[in-house]
Amino acid sequence: MKNNLVKGIVILTIGISMVGFAFLYGRGMQPNAVSGDTSVADFEELDVKNTRDVYVDQTSQNGGDGSFAAPYQTIHAALAAAQPGDAITVRGGTYHEQLTFDRSGTAEAWLTLTNYQDEVVTIDGGAVMLTDDMEGLVNINDQSYIHISGLSFSNLTSDNDQVPVGILITGASHHLNISDCDVSKISTTNRNVEAANAHGIAVYGTDKDHPIHDLVIANCRVFENRLGLSEAVVLNGHVKEFLISQNEVYQNDNIGIDFIGFEGTASENDRVRKGICIGNRVWQNSTKENPSYMEASAAGIYVDGGQDIVIEGNTVYACDIGIEAASEHKGKTTKQITIRNNLVYRCQAIAGIAFGGYDASRGRAEDIVITNNTLVDNAVHVLVQYHAQTNSNQVLNNIFYQGQVFDGDLTHIVTAHNYTGSPLFVDEDKDDFRLQANSEAIGAAQVNAWVGDKDFAGNPRVVADQIDVGAYQSSAY
Repeated sequence: MKNNLVKGIVILTIGISMVGFAFLYGRGMQPNAVSGDTSVADFEELDVKNTRDVYVDQTSQNGGDGSFAAPYQTIHAALAAAQPGDAITVRGGTYHEQLTFDRSGTAEAWLTLTNYQDEVVTIDGGAVMLTDDMEGLVNINDQSYIHISGLSFSNLTSDNDQVPVGILITGASHHLNISDCDVSKISTTNRNVEAANAHGIAVYGTDKDHPIHDLVIANCRVFENRLGLSEAVVLNGHVKEFLISQNEVYQNDNIGIDFIGFEGTASENDRVRKGICIGNRVWQNSTKENPSYMEASAAGIYVDGGQDIVIEGNTVYACDIGIEAASEHKGKTTKQITIRNNLVYRCQAIAGIAFGGYDASRGRAEDIVITNNTLVDNAVHVLVQYHAQTNSNQVLNNIFYQGQVFDGDLTHIVTAHNYTGSPLFVDEDKDDFRLQANSEAIGAAQVNAWVGDKDFAGNPRVVADQIDVGAYQSSAY
């Protein structure tokens, strides 16, 4: 399968072989003392060995034992016989199946589902008849130590209130890795547009006492999904300690990546928190042609009710809103969100970055720090919405070029060391937003508690006690 690493970003290695895989996961992540303390350094590499290889080949005869010479004919049969430590390896082809993990791996012996070498494996949902309120082509509920890699999930549609999902994780599942997978053409065609929903990848923490945790979604492509009122990639409810990294999310008709709280998914602890969204490439996500909206409203990356999340080193362009931190629920607050070292450009419908409730009846946004981003050619670079007027919200060290700088009420909001002149990019026409050596933005920012260790390109963020405005740190000192 493909390897969708964004050049220059901190590289997160997630490898797969017939004998084992390396998995990055969160351990001991603590609540941020200040927004921005969480970093990729909180994730450590763990090498887990698979103890047995199990094979699937749809061209084989029924009655196989899972060996290379006599593989199972269906993935379903392999999962039914799977034990902790098994690496279920699927030969190329299109499999018309719906998959459910009804057992877990262990900390020492993960359960793995992957493709064979570079062969293309597609799980096609065209023949699947949904029977529950929400169902995936892959379903993981209350299971743990599972790795899925190198598969494509496509073509699952609902024409009623049932919600189709490419990959669905629910309950109190933990230690999960979804990597190098494609999810596309998951669609709702419900004519009741006020009840139309679909997701590409959905993680719903429904257990009030036990969160979904130690979750990695990396190097996946999620595209061309028709989502109704929902999102392409969503974490919702009691979910914490997660890494969303190096994914490509594009050409969906609603929000790209969303971190949600306060929707009643869990009866308590109902908010996504303590995680990192880094190095993703998100583009052309818009509700303009979505029958549930028919107007622009979709963010590329959205925090709605989440807490203690770092959004770092992402490239977001041509979405209705690039990045948004808001609360849709009255009396509830989105807080401790650090938006740093991102490139956000050509978001012409609404704004590059937005925060606060979108109308007076929504919730609050507090401790939102927007620092060292490069914003180019957006209709408005920063949109300040309702219930965001507090000095805990800060807009610092950003480049704002070609577009209205602010819109909304800036009362009490701290804005400092932002650059609004001509920054002298290396090659603006090719979206190369590094700074030329004679740029006035070099060394013009101020070091603060939220800037992090690395710039967009993975270089040291602070050099000789100086810091540049924008996402890139120059070496021209």
